[in-house]
Amino acid sequence: TPMGAIIGLTEIALSQPDIRPWVKECLDKIKVASSHMMSLLNEVLDMSRIESGKVVIQPAPVDVADLLHEVLIVAKPQAIGAKLQFGLDMGPVEHERILADGVRLKQVCLNLLSNAVKYTPAGGQVGLFFAVLPGNRPGWARMALQVTDTGIGMSEEFLGRLFTPYEREEKSTVNKIQGTGLGLAITKNLVEQMGGSIQVESVLDKGSCFTVEIPFEVVEEADADAFQVLEGKRVLLLDGSTRQGRMTQKLLESLHMEVDWVKDLDAAVYMLNN
Repeated sequence: TPMGAIIGLTEIALSQPDIRPWVKECLDKIKVASSHMMSLLNEVLDMSRIESGKVVIQPAPVDVADLLHEVLIVAKPQAIGAKLQFGLDMGPVEHERILADGVRLKQVCLNLLSNAVKYTPAGGQVGLFFAVLPGNRPGWARMALQVTDTGIGMSEEFLGRLFTPYEREEKSTVNKIQGTGLGLAITKNLVEQMGGSIQVESVLDKGSCFTVEIPFEVVEEADADAFQVLEGKRVLLLDGSTRQGRMTQKLLESLHMEVDWVKDLDAAVYMLNN
């Protein structure tokens, strides 16, 4: 589209040496505005495709760890840039490879996380719970996602219209935030096309919680016997983060390893020498 040319040419101009400060300032503003316009155009085009029935889910083998990593490298910097605390809470991952449309699944995750960041004032918190649970039938799994925030929340009256295209709650704090009112409508449509469900709980001025559950067919995985070589091994885990350390400890213990977890370097050196 023409927006692609605007964004590309702006990047080329910004990369030139000895650019004048006032020109750079103008180009930086063009870059921000054009990126925002591109996201708006993409939402309108996506909604148009959905309404015309032209969005087709294309399942392919997806590595769960890669998917989560790709989501985090976008969402975490967004949260930090907005001066928010970002937390990841990992549940059990029963299957590491699933049959899914990775692009659309990532879009669902990022839409929810971007919304949480957008509507949470600086100093607040955004959290992601992620798990892959056993399915309701053999050969299937359930991906469970939960995105929480301590943002502005929504009124009970607006929750009934939340997933309607172009709907936005009319209040001063929302009117100051740019958006089309399409992100959640697109998210709900994609989740339902993948056979899943989405629910929301929200309290005005306290925050929101979106819960998504989607069933996926499991891709045949490596023989579990390959991990038996780790059973009974003792490992020293050094992690100063309580949340991350607990998550890693659970993962290692699920492989039947003995874990000694310490939070600082001095304690790690002491453990190694004793």
